[in-house]
Amino acid sequence: MIPSLRPADSEDAIFLTGLSSGGYMTVRAATHFNALVTAFAPVSSGDPYGWHRICEAGLTPRIKVEGAGYDNETGKQIIERNSCVSQSYPNEALWDDGQAPAKPTFRLFHHEMDGINDVSCADKVARQLDSRGYPGEPAFLLRGGRRSLANHLWQDEYNRPILDFFASSLDR
Repeated sequence: MIPSLRPADSEDAIFLTGLSSGGYMTVRAATHFNALVTAFAPVSSGDPYGWHRICEAGLTPRIKVEGAGYDNETGKQIIERNSCVSQSYPNEALWDDGQAPAKPTFRLFHHEMDGINDVSCADKVARQLDSRGYPGEPAFLLRGGRRSLANHLWQDEYNRPILDFFASSLDR
């Protein structure tokens, strides 16, 4: 429906991106509406079907975010190193599937020193998407520095590669 509301001669493609919880929702929307989405780029996020949040004040020192997120397989808080590393995923929620014959391409964007959403959670969602037939491009991974909240936030270095990824998706 969205392309029909665009100005004449506009591109019909639909691209999704989101940061943190928005990245988790990017994966949910792209898998649910996979027949409509051209490509998607989750940023600083992980597997929306394999984690849960406990919304209790005081679980983390963050004042603007209630509660904490936990990986369903390991039970570890997603801020912990290797928190999403598991050999299998029996506790995964049922994935949405829009039944598209050709699924949209994805590319993950993450910082290896993300102090809020461990890079293992990005690796996990990449494996899960791949196992469900979503074609992926190599992740864009920033390196260096110390683990911190600042590395979880949108980085200027993501801008051009995300735009280039979306532009290259038009040629497929």
